[in-house]
Amino acid sequence: MDNKIKDHLFIVSCVDHYTPLGAARSLGEYGINPVVILVASGKTPVLVNNSKYVNVCHYVDTREDGLRLMIEKYGKEKEKPFVISSDREVQHLSLGQ
Repeated sequence: MDNKIKDHLFIVSCVDHYTPLGAARSLGEYGINPVVILVASGKTPVLVNNSKYVNVCHYVDTREDGLRLMIEKYGKEKEKPFVISSDREVQHLSLGQ
């Protein structure tokens, strides 16, 4: 894999589940520590936020809040970020469906 890929920011937009935990680990083992936008919705997350591979973990109440945070905080990166979503609802929101 090209090392230039490490110039990009990786964002995992997710709910607390094993799938985003695996995504964070897979990236981390390659030397990429992703930013996580975790939809907690009043629950106490226990998986993704405790990963040693996560660079920063943002907690939001809704998927819409997560998308808003992503655009406001990371929308002007020099290299466009890669966004990994954990579930269909996040993907549909990102696509405007």
